[in-house]
Amino acid sequence: MGAKNTIEKNKSNRWTFIGLAITTIAVLTISAYCFYSGRFIVHQNLFYIPIVISCMFFPRKGFIFSVILSLVYFLLVLYFTKDPAIILQALIRVFVFVIIAGIITFLSKKHTRIEEELRESKLKFKTIFDSSRDAVMLLTPEKGFFEGNPATVEIFGCRDKSEFIRMSPADLSPEHQPDGKLSTVKAQEMMTIAMEKGSHFFEWTHKRVNGEEFFADVQLTRMKWQNRMVLQATVRDITERIKSKKAMMNLLEDLQDAKVFLESSISSFHNIVAKSIDGIVIVDKTGIVQFTNPAAETFLSQRKKKLIGQSFRFPIKTGQTIEIDIIRDNKEPGVAEMQVVETKWTNQPAWLTLLRDITERKRAEEKIKEAMKTKSEFTSVVSHELRTPLTAIKEGIALVFDEVVGKINDEQKQLLGIAKKNVDRLARLINDVLDFQKLDSGMMKFNFGFNNINEIIKDVYRTMAPSAKKAGLDVLLELDDGLPQCSFDNDKITQVLINLFANAIKFTKTGNITIKTGRSSDSIRVSVSDTGCGIKKEDMSKIFNRFEQLCSGGERKTGGTGLGLAISREIIEQHNGKIWFESTFGKGSIFTFTLPVCDTEDILRKYINNGTKKTSKNKLGDKK
Repeated sequence: MGAKNTIEKNKSNRWTFIGLAITTIAVLTISAYCFYSGRFIVHQNLFYIPIVISCMFFPRKGFIFSVILSLVYFLLVLYFTKDPAIILQALIRVFVFVIIAGIITFLSKKHTRIEEELRESKLKFKTIFDSSRDAVMLLTPEKGFFEGNPATVEIFGCRDKSEFIRMSPADLSPEHQPDGKLSTVKAQEMMTIAMEKGSHFFEWTHKRVNGEEFFADVQLTRMKWQNRMVLQATVRDITERIKSKKAMMNLLEDLQDAKVFLESSISSFHNIVAKSIDGIVIVDKTGIVQFTNPAAETFLSQRKKKLIGQSFRFPIKTGQTIEIDIIRDNKEPGVAEMQVVETKWTNQPAWLTLLRDITERKRAEEKIKEAMKTKSEFTSVVSHELRTPLTAIKEGIALVFDEVVGKINDEQKQLLGIAKKNVDRLARLINDVLDFQKLDSGMMKFNFGFNNINEIIKDVYRTMAPSAKKAGLDVLLELDDGLPQCSFDNDKITQVLINLFANAIKFTKTGNITIKTGRSSDSIRVSVSDTGCGIKKEDMSKIFNRFEQLCSGGERKTGGTGLGLAISREIIEQHNGKIWFESTFGKGSIFTFTLPVCDTEDILRKYINNGTKKTSKNKLGDKK
């Protein structure tokens, strides 16, 4: 565009120069003729024409040309006349020519500079107008849009500028603005304000050609355009800003809610800490107390002001629970349980120390120990006292039943058989109670030795097979002959096997019982399975409980002390083994236990340690 203007300007200057040359030649010719004919007044005014033309169109060179032309005029006067008055008049005329040429040159330069500034201003305006990312458009309140930049076409989604100009402001706005006013009415109000005040800034909801609405900032500015007053509208799409603003407002609301919740939580936390019956002490890494709650002040028998800033007088041991002496609310001495965990206090590593008053629990434990001791002593005394006469009764019945003291008839023998059976059952019950008492107190003796588990199972099979056959059950043995000998107490494991075998017979009406052995990586495994009634899910957690008897087939509880499985578990655990079961109600159960493949010393050492610990506790309880 600039190059085109330059070419046109050069063409115009060339024609002006030609015209100036012709005019100058004509003036000089006419002047020479006038001088020759003696008319000095007419020709001198003709010199103004080339002087004015040259100074207007060629300001710098035109002034030089005017000076030269004035000198030519003066030389012509000198050539054609010697009259001093005419020569003086011509000299004055030369000065007038030069002054006029200077004035015209100055005004011409100023005019040229103003034109250039105006041209540059128009160019800048057009550049800004075309390159602006905001929509810039010109309109009048009466006729609407008549100009728009490329951003206008893009923002409103028009095909080109002509499509945009054909639209009215109402076409590019929804029917109503957010405040409920009609867009047409409110648009006229905004334009009226801008025309009166000179400019007006406001927010507006616009509409694209495809119907999509968007939020915008609008700046209306009154300006003069081609001798008439128009409005320049600058529209900036602020949809993203509005969204960000809404998101920020939502965030601020969330932060406010979080602040309220945090303040409420802090208040609740302080209230809980202040009213907690447990003592809470914060100790920094140097061992200095930083915080205490009222319960801790009571336990430590010191006010908060004296505790904070002082060394904590108890040893800090994380991951351990220790007992310390405290002062209770009633000023009596007591015992507290102290636990320490790592925490942070004012963003610095610290220890959280919890003090819990366990005085009542300790007293209850002492009472329980006394009660357990009394129970154990009572059970032991009663069991031993029952065993002595029971032995005599058992032997007496055996002598009569075996007809050692004389002949008896069938009816008497039947009655004695019933009595013998119940005496044997009573003896087993007493033995169970005594065995459990010994296991519980750590006084049960274990005789560890290397034994073959398969041989033990065969002995138990020979003992229990008649009972199984009498109940109409088949007994299957699936023994792994490759099992190594294992260190265990022969009698105690036999007792466990008989217990599991007897339970299988007791809870199985039809089908079979299977005893199976095998080996895992570091232990041997023994399982006793049956096809009996199984165990209900609600009863599974009770299986190994003491004195627990389950119903047989859901009808009635079976006889016994309910100690058999509890004793079996204690025996297996003393062997450093595990015992568990699997059962499906109505289909049967599988009881499994393992014995580790290890030397005698390992098992014996564990047993001695466990026994020593339990004996020490019992003796300590006796002293107290």
